[in-house]
Amino acid sequence: MIIVRFAVTVAIAAVIFLVACGQEKPPPRDYFPILKKQLDNLQAAVLEKDTAQIDSLLVPRLREDNRGVDSLLNYVYGPADTFAFEKFGNYQIVYSHNRARIDCYVMDSTDQENRPATLTYELQKEQWLLKSWGPTTSPMTTQPPE
Repeated sequence: MIIVRFAVTVAIAAVIFLVACGQEKPPPRDYFPILKKQLDNLQAAVLEKDTAQIDSLLVPRLREDNRGVDSLLNYVYGPADTFAFEKFGNYQIVYSHNRARIDCYVMDSTDQENRPATLTYELQKEQWLLKSWGPTTSPMTTQPPE
């Protein structure tokens, strides 16, 4: 009887252990400040219209797709370069192990939240790089991008 109880206990413990080991570990918490810093770097580079700095923050394949620096500046400042960009405000960052999404607003000095934007990042060689940007088409979410 004792052997049967022991065998059942060991079997239950083994199942719990296997289930726990099979679950994916959450991404590191230190990604949040890194992503925040990348957003700050992007904001500063866009404010200065520093094309070299912006280019260093983008995934390399964007250059090949003609969606590089000029496309980003056109998106932020508008096609006629008339929007008085000041910041990416009221942001929300969600991330997984290798992808991140920052929902924010493209703001001028009035701080109006009428230009929602989504910035997606990809982790490449231990660096978070901007992969895409555009208007937010869905409500802000706590789910990281696929």
